Amino acid sequence: MRVSVVSTLLLALGGSASAQGYIESVPGGGLPYGFVDISQSGTPLSLSLNSPVGAIRPGFSFPFFGQQVSADAQLFVKMTGEIDLVWGAGPDAFVSLWPRAQGSIAAFRAPYSSALGWYWEVQGSPGSRILIVEWHFAVQGNNPRPSFEVKIYEATAQIEHAYGDSFHDNPVTSTGEIGLRSPMGQGMITHMCSGHDYCAGTTLFPQTSLVYTPTTAVSGT
Repeated sequence: MRVSVVSTLLLALGGSASAQGYIESVPGGGLPYGFVDISQSGTPLSLSLNSPVGAIRPGFSFPFFGQQVSADAQLFVKMTGEIDLVWGAGPDAFVSLWPRAQGSIAAFRAPYSSALGWYWEVQGSPGSRILIVEWHFAVQGNNPRPSFEVKIYEATAQIEHAYGDSFHDNPVTSTGEIGLRSPMGQGMITHMCSGHDYCAGTTLFPQTSLVYTPTTAVSGT
């Protein structure tokens, strides 16, 4: 029942179960999907309002809207609840390529002012690794938000947005965005959320996951 209600409300937001390069689904629970707290085991990122972005490398390659993201590509984790992708560039690429980020992954993009922590970790063995990036109790205004994360699967190239147990307990007080943006914004799946009616307790139930499965062949390989 949970899956049916969530799917209906996502469509009501103007989203689609499929879009350019990906099919979006809401799995009914069970492994491997679901929120995994890595705040005790993951590598912390030092983010702040003065330094709101941290760079990581996935450690394995995966396709993104038909483009191959290499194992040493730069993924820029942002305080705002999203990850910008830049690949095929050197370690100082962020400053020069910032206006031209080659796609983004937004678990819940909003103007967060802080968090209890930001963490990342690669789990599993080669061929079946999972990159996890967690925003641990992000703070929006004066309201602490429950934790959420992005998971990228090496074996299936799926991208998952996973939301923690109490995600619905604190209503969102401003707009946010959930979804994926392709290189240069030429293809996307997004859901714009406004207020607690759609972004807390109604659409994003505790332990809800949104899973994006690629359908576009990788180019340039």
